[in-house]
Amino acid sequence: MGNWTELLTRLGSGSTIEHSYQRLLATETQHWQNVLQRLVAIVQYLGKQCLAFRGSSDTLFSENNGNYLKLVEMMATFDSVMQSHLKKIQNSEIHQHYLGKDIQNELIGLISKEIQRRILRLLKDAKYFSIILDCTPDITLVEQMTMVFRFVSVKQGDSPTANPEIHIEERFLGFLPVHNSSGEGLTEAILNVLEMLKIPLSDMRGQGYDNGSNMKGKHLGV
Repeated sequence: MGNWTELLTRLGSGSTIEHSYQRLLATETQHWQNVLQRLVAIVQYLGKQCLAFRGSSDTLFSENNGNYLKLVEMMATFDSVMQSHLKKIQNSEIHQHYLGKDIQNELIGLISKEIQRRILRLLKDAKYFSIILDCTPDITLVEQMTMVFRFVSVKQGDSPTANPEIHIEERFLGFLPVHNSSGEGLTEAILNVLEMLKIPLSDMRGQGYDNGSNMKGKHLGV
């Protein structure tokens, strides 16, 4: 009992034999959190500006290594966290550096899921919506259907007597690969997406299509 009480006291005061290791662990954890915060900020910036992420090289401080790595290099010029991170990479002190194309894609995917979640929350708060669709083939000749949802967003004022702010929102939710471009195939694809996103078809109040005959056909359209 005496030994246990002494250990409890030493744990609370930070004077155990492994305290230095715990301090190093906390420092390393904070370092990686700081690095990830900066990498997420870079991903958000490139996404908002519609800029390409990667170039012909995936190596730091090389020509044509893309906007992502160039921004990392530029940030290291002024920021001590990224400067320390790149120094460890160059000295081969770490091999998992979170700068490769896989982590870029993972960060893009995580951010896109969060954006989609927030759009769906606004859409479900508004309840009623219209859908705007268009199809165009990509470089591999696979039809990509763009999905845009249009709804009315109502934001309450800061005070109970303030008038609510009303906005008409048009939100893009992604590209949908379509392998059957007939009216029936497009209809099935749309219904599957609505079911996957848990958006009731009964709340749809309007549909808008571009000039595709399979979409807007009088008899065999969507």
